[in-house]
Amino acid sequence: MGPKPTMSPVDHDSREKKREHERKFPCSPAGPFCAVPANAAPSCYIAPLRRRPTRSTPPSAQPAMGKITFYEDRGFQGRYYECSSDHSNLQPYFSRCNSVRVDSGCWMLYEQPNYSGCQYFLRRGEYPDYQQWMGLSDSVRSCRLIPHDRFHFSEIHSLHVLEGSWVLYELPNYRGRQYLLRPGEYRRYHDWGASSSHRIRIYEREDYRGQMVELTEDCSSLQDRFHFSEIHSFNVLEGSWVLYELPNYRGRQYLLRPGDYRRYHDWGAMSARAGSLRRAVDFY
Repeated sequence: MGPKPTMSPVDHDSREKKREHERKFPCSPAGPFCAVPANAAPSCYIAPLRRRPTRSTPPSAQPAMGKITFYEDRGFQGRYYECSSDHSNLQPYFSRCNSVRVDSGCWMLYEQPNYSGCQYFLRRGEYPDYQQWMGLSDSVRSCRLIPHDRFHFSEIHSLHVLEGSWVLYELPNYRGRQYLLRPGEYRRYHDWGASSSHRIRIYEREDYRGQMVELTEDCSSLQDRFHFSEIHSFNVLEGSWVLYELPNYRGRQYLLRPGDYRRYHDWGAMSARAGSLRRAVDFY
């Protein structure tokens, strides 16, 4: 067995300095954080360390307000195209559309490019063939996302306050009209003093003439409720609406966004025939 190695004066001094440093500034072996005694006065600030990520992480994007997927074949088969905003010409992405899946938002599909031709209103859900959205053919050439700036409920129709007082705001980030809610039951929005976020005025004749009726709720039969078989002008005050040619939300459909419609040509119809009217909202 060879002779026992001896420590040189230089090694001894280095080890002593290391022990002295560890005594003044101990580091925890369990993690990447360094602890500094309160009475120590180090020459520089020692900050916690953060592990470098192994790969770059893309910044989180805000979730899209709407998402729709078009499939060329029935039952969500074949080539597909995902869309999250208005598109005036879908022809380059698929030649036909036989099924659609709506993940979020309310959409209007158009049979022709540039938002023309027959229109079809779709809410969140699955449509395995074009008959499910009352389509007349497998032609979908443009689409429009109907504006929707609320959270998962596009509207709230009743509330039950169990404890405490609350303030309800009409818009996100605590903006817009405010309503104080004390403990109790609120069976409809009128109970807390609110008005509907959808308002439309319908007129019997062109240019806002004749009998006028204002609506804030869906109407499955304009004939039964108001004895109107034809509507010649609209004034959409708030929210987006879908007009159906037949009662019970059937027949040709027309998207009515806020604005003036002085005659039926303004909403793309060939006649003034009107059967039902529905707010373009999505409940889920």
